[in-house]
Amino acid sequence: MEMLKYWKKDKRDLSKMLDDGKPLVDIYDWKENWKWLWKKLFPDDEFDEDDEDETGRLPKDLCEHLQKQGYSNADIWRLHLEVCGERIKWHGKEIRRLKEAKSQALLKPHAKRMKESLPPEKELEKLTRYEGSLERQFYKALNQLERVQRMRAGDKIPAPIALNLEANE
Repeated sequence: MEMLKYWKKDKRDLSKMLDDGKPLVDIYDWKENWKWLWKKLFPDDEFDEDDEDETGRLPKDLCEHLQKQGYSNADIWRLHLEVCGERIKWHGKEIRRLKEAKSQALLKPHAKRMKESLPPEKELEKLTRYEGSLERQFYKALNQLERVQRMRAGDKIPAPIALNLEANE
């Protein structure tokens, strides 16, 4: 989360500095940004921060190199903003990925406990049949209660109809 905030702040600051017409020398000490700019422009070239002085990859040298290739200072500012945008997007995806992994890791033990709390399959079938039987008894008693309450209230109640349904194949 902190790195996401860092890159968002950098993008805001760089945008403001670009709008204010600041020179690139003002961000020469932003090493992390220059490192990622180097990686963006030269992905196959390994950037070693310890060798920074010896390899000539200091921000000043990188700016001169890019200017020789036709980049203006405004172009280099925009490249920095693109790097910030890419890092923001990457960190956002990484945060979402980690949150998903965390939720999956939390759900797995819960699902395992739930599965272990269920009775064996044969007992579960028996419980399901008993539940159906109890449900039918409940509705039968509810119907009888309703009839008795209507009779007490003075309603004329017809005799119950008994149906016996059988399926013959």
